Amino acid sequence: MQSSDELYTSRIKPIRDEVISSIISSASSEIYSPYDKEFNWAERIGPIKRLQITTLRWSANWLTGLEKFPFMYVTDGNTDYLINLFNRSYNIAWKKDDYSYYQHWHSATGRPYTELSEPANVDDLVVSWPGYNYGDNTELTFANQCTAKRLHLDCAYLGMVKPTNLDVSNFETVGISFSKTLSIPYNRIGVCFSKNEIKDISLLNKIGYVNLSGVKLATHIMSKLPPDYFWNTYGGDKLTAMCEKHGLTKTDSILIAYKNGKRVGTAPYWIQ
Repeated sequence: MQSSDELYTSRIKPIRDEVISSIISSASSEIYSPYDKEFNWAERIGPIKRLQITTLRWSANWLTGLEKFPFMYVTDGNTDYLINLFNRSYNIAWKKDDYSYYQHWHSATGRPYTELSEPANVDDLVVSWPGYNYGDNTELTFANQCTAKRLHLDCAYLGMVKPTNLDVSNFETVGISFSKTLSIPYNRIGVCFSKNEIKDISLLNKIGYVNLSGVKLATHIMSKLPPDYFWNTYGGDKLTAMCEKHGLTKTDSILIAYKNGKRVGTAPYWIQ
């Protein structure tokens, strides 16, 4: 059944090739269906800590300084990270035409927001990197021209661009999604690094009320998949050739291209 919903149809689907399918298939039932065998907290808290350590190692090709953030939380994908951020922020700002979900959520809830066409002084500013539109620094460059009391980094496309380091020391929070990065969108798993405690997420993480199946699966995949796998497999000349073959205008991301001026996902073209 095809959805006509604008929010759904605008989503970019991840690449699920034979290599990552094989890694996912090798996951045991203990990963897919964990449960309290001994009824102790270690069974719930241990996997969260392992995910934190694994994420720090895996994301080092792109992000520098995450290890200095005192708080790391498991979230239900970056959507959960963003909703929590929006709920505790007032009139949050972003560059006009940055990640479409920002505007969708605020329109649905009626909460105030500011779309910036020019750099400005703001309290909270969220920015996508690698950028939502071209997988580059367009949105980030704009954000750095603003004066924001708190900067928040949305990394939904981490791993889908050529490895390049970003120092995140100036950010208040950093959200990382594994949906596209590890090709597990239905598992709804991500992490949030924060300079300050986020009390409602902290409460659930402290008692292990998180998606432990997603936690274990993400850790399992990262332990077996090189951080630069997707770029080395699909980037560079191969990205250029694929876009030329299908009449697409390429971007810096292996997952995003433009066709007749419209932003499209490249996963179906890679599968072809």
